[in-house]
This record gives sequence, structure tokens and C-alpha cells, in this order.
Amino acid sequence: MITLIKQRVEPAVALTLLAMLLAVVTAVPLGVLAAWKQGSWVDRLVMVFAVSGFSMPVFWLGFLLVYLFSVWLRCLPVQGYTPLSAGLVPFLRHLVLPALTLSLVFMALIARMTRASMLSVLGEDYIRTAFAKGLAPWSVLTRHALKSASLPIVTIIGVGFVLLIGGAVVTESVFALSGIGRLSVDAILRRDYPVIQGVILVVSGVYVLLNLIVDLLYLFLDPRIRY
Repeated sequence: MITLIKQRVEPAVALTLLAMLLAVVTAVPLGVLAAWKQGSWVDRLVMVFAVSGFSMPVFWLGFLLVYLFSVWLRCLPVQGYTPLSAGLVPFLRHLVLPALTLSLVFMALIARMTRASMLSVLGEDYIRTAFAKGLAPWSVLTRHALKSASLPIVTIIGVGFVLLIGGAVVTESVFALSGIGRLSVDAILRRDYPVIQGVILVVSGVYVLLNLIVDLLYLFLDPRIRY
């Protein structure tokens, strides 16, 4: 049982890390830009993207990406998993499509959260003072506003990471990845209780660890917080 879970943890963690990296790198700048350009066409475009990300079925997006990049362009593999030990390029080629599919929903969520949190900070007096001093807008947005608005963003990223590990059943099925999600579903269908308990233990441990990391990040992001 332990060996089986170890074999399934590697692709699940790799997929989750890449999906969350894509979501954070894309969604945070979009949310900051939407808050800065509130009410403009940029803001409306980001919100349309966020609503579309929430509304789009994951399996439909997965099949669409497979048809576009694997069947039509023939530049990425359809399914399967290659471990990192086999090379970085094959490892990334097999994970790009499932990671992009899995990251879209959280990309939309993080973008909306970033926008809402930034809007509450941009109205503060110290932000107006920074703009009045002639600081560059991007410097004010990233060094002052984003740091103050980062607490809810970090929280949603930490929670989303755990949800991605255990909730990627559909994505793993579309791309034939042997991860934690498929393992848990197969174990439930077979009534394999030791495997179910092992999966729950692993996911719970990761959840507790990530919550601890998020709480420690609060100390770095906001010096006013004390434990």
C-alpha cells in the first residue's frame, strides 16, 4: 500500500505544482492590472476571463486542448506521464496540457481574489501618497499595494494547492495520469479501505503542513501579526 501511494504521489505533486505555478504567475498580474484599471476594458476583459474559467467544464477544456495541441498541431503528447528522471523536456511535455487544464479554475479564482484585495488597498491614504510622490505606478502596485493585499491571496493559494492534489480526478482521467485522485476513486470502487485511509492521511498531512507554511508567511508579509 505504501509503495502504491508513493508511486501515485509523484505525478500528483508534479501536476499540482505546475498547475499552481501557472495559475499564480498568470492570475496575480491579471488581478493587479484589473484593479489598477478598474472600470476599463482591461478590467472587463479580465472579469470575462475569470467568469469563463469558473464556468468551463474541466473535461471539455481537457479534450479541447488535446484536440488543438495533440491532434491538430501534433506538438504535445495526448496522455501519459514521464518522470523527471527521464529528462526535463519529456517531463514538461507530458504535464503541460493537464496542468493548464487543471489551473484554469484556480487561475480565475486567484485573479478575482487579487482584484478584490487590491481594490480595498488602492483606496488607502499611503497609496495615494506614494502616487503623489511621483513613484512609478508599477512600483507602487507591486512594492506597496500588492504586499498589503497579499494575505487573502496567499491563503487561497495554500488552500487551492491541497484541493488540486486530491481533486484532480477528472483531469487525471482525461490525460491518463496515475495520481492521487484516480487512486482514491479506484480504491473506493474496490472498497480497498487501507488505501483509502492512506490517501486521506497523506492529503490531511499536506493540508496541515501547507496551513502552517501559510501562517508563517503571514509573519513575513505583515509584521503587525504576532503569534
